Amino acid sequence: MRQDSGQALVELALALPLLLLILVGIFEFARAYGIKQSLVNGAREGARVAVVQSPFDSAAVDSIVRYYLSSNNVAVDSLHFVANQADGTVVALGAANTGDAISVSVFSHYDFILVGPVLSLFGGSFRNGVDLGSRATMRKE
Repeated sequence: MRQDSGQALVELALALPLLLLILVGIFEFARAYGIKQSLVNGAREGARVAVVQSPFDSAAVDSIVRYYLSSNNVAVDSLHFVANQADGTVVALGAANTGDAISVSVFSHYDFILVGPVLSLFGGSFRNGVDLGSRATMRKE
């Protein structure tokens, strides 16, 4: 007679780590995607404030973006403001006229908590995390 005792336990021991890694990976990438969406919305909020105020106040735009992102638990690594005329030439933010494009760029670094270290054991490149960013451009009103 053939003995099958312990077969299911061995199969579970082989499959469970892979299934858990996939499940945790789904949660990690969903978290990174949520942070990316927060950066998109934060840049959009900053651009909207930048185009409606006159004269341009970089402190107000900075505080709005940082407030929005901090309320979503996202750390801001860097924040940039750029104003371009219609032909593409860069102008000073305070000198932007109606119709000039004002861009707000927001960047943050995301470290994978579990998936990065595990994948680095197998040669993956997520150990140092990824840089996430977004830029919103609107015309000055």
